[in-house]
Amino acid sequence: MQNVAEQKGTNRLDSAGQSKSTEGIMGHTMGYIGATLTTLAFVPQVIKLYKERSARSISLKTFYMFSVGILFWLLYGIQIHSMPMILANSITLVLSVSILVMKHMYKEQ
Repeated sequence: MQNVAEQKGTNRLDSAGQSKSTEGIMGHTMGYIGATLTTLAFVPQVIKLYKERSARSISLKTFYMFSVGILFWLLYGIQIHSMPMILANSITLVLSVSILVMKHMYKEQ
């Protein structure tokens, strides 16, 4: 019995001989777009902190929890071999840890 993708003729094989439907390709495209946008969202904050040399408005607890959450998303992405998740969460983790480092560096005395 064929699955719906095979019945529609949208099923293809990737270089490893595994099934790769057009829905999967579209899903990866959406994943890359979402990953790019959510990752780039942190760049202005990192730049602002660096320029102002002040992290007063940054919640330390929030960014610690966020960073740990991103680490788990990265590990999950590695486990399921999802390149959009691996790339986005690797970059986001670096940006988030940068914010934590600056929070500690720019502590108001």
